[in-house]
Amino acid sequence: MTPKLKTATRNTQQRQVIKECIRKLSHPTADDVWHCVTDKLPNVNKTTIYRNLSRMVEDGALKRFMTENGVMLFDSTPERHYHLHCERCGRVFDVEPTLSDQIAEIVQREKQFLITGQKLILSGICAACQASAPAGNKKATTQT
Repeated sequence: MTPKLKTATRNTQQRQVIKECIRKLSHPTADDVWHCVTDKLPNVNKTTIYRNLSRMVEDGALKRFMTENGVMLFDSTPERHYHLHCERCGRVFDVEPTLSDQIAEIVQREKQFLITGQKLILSGICAACQASAPAGNKKATTQT
């Protein structure tokens, strides 16, 4: 029996539309992607979307991460970065890793702990939700 060779990933029309939808939606769920794709390709089924998303993650074209409430999101930004998650509207925003990098350096130096990976999602209330909240309902919370 001969081993299976890894074949090049085909850049199908479906995959192109999936990529466009992920860029357009910014941190979508698989269902969000499916709804977006079916607007352009109505006959695409969910299995095709899930299979393509998994393959794109395996190929490194996408990253996936889970929010604190267990929702799997997809990200097309290849550069290392972290996320801000709004607890009111559910949107996810990208943020540069500068401060977290400084924390990681301190931990490695002072605790002699080799960090091999980082995943960071900061939760809170985005500016738009803060602006739309009633005046008496604007309290900040912190977690330690």
